[in-house]
Amino acid sequence: MFFLFNYQVQYSLSTSRDERKHLYLVLFDYVLHQINETCISTGASEYSDDEIQPIAALLTLADAPEAFYISVKLGVEGIGELLRRSLSTTLDRYPNSVRLHTLLENITEKLDRIISSFTHLDTEFFQLKQITKSNKLKGNVEGSSTRNSVAMKAKLAWSILHSLLHSDRILYRQNGFIWLGDLLIAEISDSRNGSIWSNVRSLQNKIAYAGVHDSSDPSDIPLSIWLMCGLLKSKNNSIRWGFLVVLERLLMRCKFLLDESEMQQPSNSDVSPDNRDTRLEKAITVIDIMSSALSLVAQINETDRINILKVFCLES
Repeated sequence: MFFLFNYQVQYSLSTSRDERKHLYLVLFDYVLHQINETCISTGASEYSDDEIQPIAALLTLADAPEAFYISVKLGVEGIGELLRRSLSTTLDRYPNSVRLHTLLENITEKLDRIISSFTHLDTEFFQLKQITKSNKLKGNVEGSSTRNSVAMKAKLAWSILHSLLHSDRILYRQNGFIWLGDLLIAEISDSRNGSIWSNVRSLQNKIAYAGVHDSSDPSDIPLSIWLMCGLLKSKNNSIRWGFLVVLERLLMRCKFLLDESEMQQPSNSDVSPDNRDTRLEKAITVIDIMSSALSLVAQINETDRINILKVFCLES
């Protein structure tokens, strides 16, 4: 598990196509090793280099390294399956096409499963995540009677999330980071109080507020934002690093949501002065969130080299 988590860290920190290609090839070799190990244990014949090379070449031509990189960043499922479908017809012209189809399917299934472990919450926590979504404010949890079963469940769910985020175990922290990231994104995508643009601005203001106030301060700041900022107060650099993991995914998803919102606007609509140069406005919006969050990192005088490197990667 440590190998896979370390792989995700390196993939997230990668800044060039060449670097991502090398990391993808490591994962590709790992998956192939698993497949051939299964063949040996079941008495089936291993896949030879002559069978592996066409698959490897086709996946590279389909830009699989970048596709899986985007999957890790945005939490998009099924990238491997999409690649398999796009390459299937090409394999039909090979004399051993049946065996190659099976190999491609095995490779893409395993890649999807591994990538999903980086980006999606374990099913055992899914119901708890829904509870925290529905009870996102401090008043929903602490301001209710202890006899209120809903409030008790909400308090338990938030306590579990806090424990995951501050756990010594990598797998637990990873689930906590994913859970917290989903809650923060929900503040933008699920809110009915305004547009995506205004929701992003509101989130930025709340992060800035939570960074300089104590969580005991009475306000309408969601617990998810308090928890995110609370990661920076940990003495454990791995937990502080989680702040940057959550922030990076939040920034990527914000950009994705803003792009999606722009595409949904009618192309023939009148362009008002407030809507001109939306590309610049989107960039400024995302940068403002990043600046507000990274200023909190500066305030704690971060000294861990990996965390400092992560900050530079986010800024570049």
